[in-house]
Amino acid sequence: GYVGVSICATGGALSPVPNWTLRRNRWANGTSMSSPNACGSIALLLSAFKHEKVPYSAHSIRRAVENTAQPIPGEDRTAQGYGLLQIDRAYELLKSKSPMPLEPRYEVRLPERNQARGLYLREAAEVAAANTYTVNITPTFTKQFPNRSKLQLNQQLLLRSDAHWVECPDALMQTNKLSTFKIRVDPSALQLGQLHLAEVHAVDSQHPELGPVFRIPITVVRPHKPTSTFTSEA
Repeated sequence: GYVGVSICATGGALSPVPNWTLRRNRWANGTSMSSPNACGSIALLLSAFKHEKVPYSAHSIRRAVENTAQPIPGEDRTAQGYGLLQIDRAYELLKSKSPMPLEPRYEVRLPERNQARGLYLREAAEVAAANTYTVNITPTFTKQFPNRSKLQLNQQLLLRSDAHWVECPDALMQTNKLSTFKIRVDPSALQLGQLHLAEVHAVDSQHPELGPVFRIPITVVRPHKPTSTFTSEA
């Protein structure tokens, strides 16, 4: 169910070109420009935190980058992810909350969907009526995570759905072991032939300003029903 794109970055730049073009440079657009833009911005973020001795982890960096991205009006979610990279906002968020609350990275799996990390429904039988799906949440810890902190982990997470056709519990009490809850998805009234996206967000009740600690992506496509019978000839 994941849309595949986490964030987007500026994708236009003046680029050097070979001499045979008889030009010194040209304006280029695309992922060849946006990828180094995003990587370089995050490298600056890491450099600043190392210089200022601000503790961070790969999980906290990704979470801050995704949760501070700026959605671009009119652009499709599958093209921009959570929005345009705002590295200054990510820096301020992590810096203002230093030291960051010690927490694990959460792994999301749906056991009834071949251990997928999200939900993708596109078959006619899957979208004809409401169904309930089990979600497993497993905390994963780095080697630096103290055993005492693992023992004391008792995080109250607030669960929220951003679509009316997806229902979830109000809260989840997460310890250092696997937790399970169920979501109910009713795509039966969604428009045919369209891509429908939703997410279930989990936010730490003690630090809601930091944004979701994990997300459950849900993607639905309601197929059109064929109106004619087609036959093939050898």
